[in-house]
Amino acid sequence: MNKIATHNSATGEAGRGLLSLLVAPFSKCQSKTLAEQFEAGCRYFDIRYKWSDKRKEYVCAHGLWESKENLHDLLSMINFFSFHDDCYVMMTCESGEPLSDDGINFHLENYPKIKFTSFNVKHPEWEIVKSNKSLPHINAYKVLDWSSWHTLIPIPWLWKKVYFDKPEFNEEVFTMVDFL
Repeated sequence: MNKIATHNSATGEAGRGLLSLLVAPFSKCQSKTLAEQFEAGCRYFDIRYKWSDKRKEYVCAHGLWESKENLHDLLSMINFFSFHDDCYVMMTCESGEPLSDDGINFHLENYPKIKFTSFNVKHPEWEIVKSNKSLPHINAYKVLDWSSWHTLIPIPWLWKKVYFDKPEFNEEVFTMVDFL
């Protein structure tokens, strides 16, 4: 059995503001909250964040969608879930100013039960800032790659394609899914 990971995990949380409500059909990749994802067996969370000038704090985000809760509160929740150090998080800055080296160290120290796999920056180009290569995982979802018609329509539930029949999937690999 594959271990479960969720793509854009925080998008199952409540959004903040009218804009988040309007873009939700195009931005949300999860219908379950982080707690519900954990209860369903997810142990690897893909957390996307950005700095909110208006709120003066980091928030979870995907495109124009923004979480109601701040990044700290959602990471604290995941840290609380991880009873046996079995929760993993990949952090990606969606836009704006990413975490500094001090910010990354703060997260590593203040969420001791979370195993952070990497800290990344999405724009202008995808870049891995800090990585823990000891965790094997495969991104097993369709992305907007222009290879087929369904990737041209920006509605994540249309991209829900997971490939469990590949021989490289095994018990040591997390399979990342949309709409767990």
